Amino acid sequence: MAIHHAQTPAGAPHGDAPDRIVLETVAAILEGQLDMDTTLSAVARAAQRSLGSDRASCFVHDGADTRIVSVHTTADDPRERAFLEGSVGLAAERLPICRLLVEQEDVLLVVEDIHDHERIPPKLAQRLGSGAIVGVRLEHRTVTRDGRPALLGTLFLSFREPRRMSAQDLSAARTLGGLAALAIANARLHARALSSLAHAEQRAALDPLTGLDNHRTFHEALRREVEDAAAAGHDLALVLMDIDHFKQVNDTYGHQAGDRVLVEVAARLHDVARDEDVIARIGGEEFGWILRGTDASGALVAAERAREAISAEMEIVGMLTMSAGVCDLAAARDANELFELADGALYWAKAHGRDVAIRYAPDVVTDLSAEERAERLERVRALAGLRALARAVDAKDHSTRRHSERVAHVAVQLATAAGWPVSRAARLHEAGLLHDVGKIGLPDAVLFKPGRLTPEEFEQVKQHAPLGANIAAEVLDDEQVEWIRHHHERWDGTGYPDCLAGDAAGDGAHILALADAWDVMTSLRSYKSPLAVPAALEAVSYTPGRVYKRQTVDALERLIAAGAIEARPAAPAPVAVPVVAPAEPGTGGFAAACRQALDELRMAMGWEQAFLTRIHDKELEIVAVSGADIVRPGVRMPVTEAFCHRMLAGSAPPAHGRLSDPESGYADLGVIGATGIESYSGHAVRLPDGSLFGTLCVVDRAARPVPGPGRELGEALARLIAWEAGREGVATALGRARAGLAGD
Repeated sequence: MAIHHAQTPAGAPHGDAPDRIVLETVAAILEGQLDMDTTLSAVARAAQRSLGSDRASCFVHDGADTRIVSVHTTADDPRERAFLEGSVGLAAERLPICRLLVEQEDVLLVVEDIHDHERIPPKLAQRLGSGAIVGVRLEHRTVTRDGRPALLGTLFLSFREPRRMSAQDLSAARTLGGLAALAIANARLHARALSSLAHAEQRAALDPLTGLDNHRTFHEALRREVEDAAAAGHDLALVLMDIDHFKQVNDTYGHQAGDRVLVEVAARLHDVARDEDVIARIGGEEFGWILRGTDASGALVAAERAREAISAEMEIVGMLTMSAGVCDLAAARDANELFELADGALYWAKAHGRDVAIRYAPDVVTDLSAEERAERLERVRALAGLRALARAVDAKDHSTRRHSERVAHVAVQLATAAGWPVSRAARLHEAGLLHDVGKIGLPDAVLFKPGRLTPEEFEQVKQHAPLGANIAAEVLDDEQVEWIRHHHERWDGTGYPDCLAGDAAGDGAHILALADAWDVMTSLRSYKSPLAVPAALEAVSYTPGRVYKRQTVDALERLIAAGAIEARPAAPAPVAVPVVAPAEPGTGGFAAACRQALDELRMAMGWEQAFLTRIHDKELEIVAVSGADIVRPGVRMPVTEAFCHRMLAGSAPPAHGRLSDPESGYADLGVIGATGIESYSGHAVRLPDGSLFGTLCVVDRAARPVPGPGRELGEALARLIAWEAGREGVATALGRARAGLAGD
């Protein structure tokens, strides 16, 4: 077949027409600052004009592989365009001519007679319908793959007849191919830069540990959401949440475990939030939650869902609790005030027992003087210690675990439904947490008896209410103490301990009575299966006005109808719960009592370290510790060199806040110089038979006042440890404590 020589395109000046067309195209591209698609279309048109081809097509390939992602062609025939655009999604290797171009070394492919090319089969040449082809592989040094220039695209010019290409033709093709490659490379680099910028902005907006929004992003979102909600007249609420006693997690288990807890808490909060909500970590263990289209009541329900989610057991650390403060835009003028009011409600929740969500009310957030804050802090510490004692009582039997928390929660719901102000409901929550603390004085044989109690045993049980009131009187006000004393009174006067009828027991006591009974009915106990919600409601509603106050039962019915109190999962048939400690080391009984006592006594006192000793013959052993690294578990010493020897002998007081004082009775002990301990408070741990087990101690390297409630709490916790040690047997208890607690 004859090969035709290149001809100057019609309408173009002879000789330098291709160069002029290329220059005009470059000028148009630079002047217009065209995007990639427009540039590639312009290059295809210029290639067709400058070389006089019948068709020019520019194919853009994927950056990750050689697939074609778009086509820019000068073809006018719809069938031709459809044929060319049908190549989108195909890899270059599947297109024979494209494969020739990709596999060769030179970026320029010239086929002057397609029917005479050794690598183009006759059938393919006939199907292509072309006589000659010029192809340019589009590459740029700024875009690489595996160390080599990446395939950005291909430019093909098709001629119907075979054609001899001039040097000028090939130069124009190379130049135009370079323009196309530059356009694609710039687009890729620009997209990469935008992507990097977007990722950088996203990273800057997120907390690196939890993946939630960070403090800056949260406050920007809060200002924006408040402005939008105010302008549109929509509801908006804010929930601020704080993990209770998180420092204790870091001190006990280490900061890596603390980080894992924060990640898990973030995941649980994300699960309970809606897609349109904003959840952020705004401090160490503090989280913020912005709820669009939600008022304070709805946000309080959401906060309770979050609190319940967080309280589910976590790996390593076990149970956690969370406090929350809630406020909505109806109470605030701007974002700053909304945050301050929610933060005030959170502070109130922290100061009134923790593990509760509190809604802002004007009587909740108050300005306190330095003296008032100090007094409140002391009260919080004492209350935390009594809560530890109440939790220890609940934990003695796994069927009553967290009973007090559940009673307090339902009591607040009932009080709120009955129209109580927030501040009074918060005080009821405190009383609910301590309502069973008097059971610390009940013998285990009575407390854990699976069958019916004898009349004598029931008389013993009745004493837990007045005993609990006496214990709580150290930190609660008179009305709260009365609620605890009378939470087993009945409307018809058949309750105990004082057989009060009607309103004589107080509305708070009647609410606690119903909340307590509701939890017993709907929980699995060693002697019964839980009742479903309808059956339990029928039981409390059957004799309203005789056992429970009618208005309190009405409030319960409203809560259930609104879905605020949900049914618990069906439980298996009742099984007997053994009264023996678990076989695993450090998981229950004596070991659990030790962990509870050490952690909570240290926290309640606000001192650096608490530890438990075992005294046998003339030797003292440190069994378990909590807090700072002052004394270490496993250390043994002659008992005469320890603080407790003088305390037990009566030659020095059981507690002193300045041991270096020559009058303290401890100043000459060598252990003071070795450890730097300046404050000490100790309690004898005596077994039920009267023999000495050891001591429960709390120490600090600074001079500290010794608070009275802290001493009383230590005495109660020492008795708890002694009971558990006596029940398990000293050898078994020590073995489990050493295995499970020595490294805490």
